[in-house]
Amino acid sequence: MKAGEPHYGARALAPFGLQSAAGCAGNRMLAAMACALTPPGRRTVIEGSPEAITAFLRPRPVSELPGVGAKTAATPAEYGLDTVGDVADVPQFTLQRLLGARAGRTLHEHAHGRDTTGVDPTPAPASLSTEHRFALDDPDPAAHRRVLLALADDLGVRLATAERTNLKPRHPLLTS
Repeated sequence: MKAGEPHYGARALAPFGLQSAAGCAGNRMLAAMACALTPPGRRTVIEGSPEAITAFLRPRPVSELPGVGAKTAATPAEYGLDTVGDVADVPQFTLQRLLGARAGRTLHEHAHGRDTTGVDPTPAPASLSTEHRFALDDPDPAAHRRVLLALADDLGVRLATAERTNLKPRHPLLTS
């Protein structure tokens, strides 16, 4: 599969008037970069060989690497390091001296096509809810209250667990 081949997902979504592009690679960083360069309705695949990764990355501007903004790209540019290939040719220690330990190490890794960022196939839910269906119409307010308190308790436990996954309540429960 070559860069810019027809993207079948786009053809399937055509009746809805949606355009899509796809980038496929061995890691998230390369796939995102490939997707950003792919025209709508197409896909780009970067093969897993070191040669294919190098051929894709070397001519790119440093600013196309993830996490490299204008300020970070300006520092290597002062030393003539304008492309990813230029950066890849510089020892990691030199980049760390220019950018700091963490940024230099990350830039060096990315310039060589390495990305350790994991992909979580099960993202945290955007919201939580709970419900109870009464078998019959129940006009008893005490029964409604008991069920409501049980639902609130259940939701509170689930929110406390979800809090560890950065889920924030949109409407905090206020009690008096």
